[in-house]
Amino acid sequence: MTQLERDRAEQFFDGYGDALTHNNLEAIARCYAYPSIVITDTASRAITSPDEVMDAFRDDEKDDDAVQVVATVGSIESVSSNVAWVTVSWSYRDDYDEEQRSDAYRYLLRNLDSAVEICTVTPVPVEAAR
Repeated sequence: MTQLERDRAEQFFDGYGDALTHNNLEAIARCYAYPSIVITDTASRAITSPDEVMDAFRDDEKDDDAVQVVATVGSIESVSSNVAWVTVSWSYRDDYDEEQRSDAYRYLLRNLDSAVEICTVTPVPVEAAR
């Protein structure tokens, strides 16, 4: 497989968003490479197992008003033939399909024949992702 194509990135993040929407911890964990790294404004954390991902998302407080998590894939920047930075904005929507909040991240993805994997996650300004 060569360079991550937009269709494959969108399909991956649609599936990831569906897993987030339904709080499917196992499906969320399958989206990550191990080890992976999550970078926030205050810390960097190495994630070494699916259990760590599931624990992190289990501990996350789910927004009660958000019933659907929708990804919009922005820029895709190839780093190598199988690695790319992908910027994604997330819309958290209510029963009326109204956006309740949004955020954005940049993901370093590895594109394999059998799967796409998240290697690194870092926040970005929402405006930069749209």
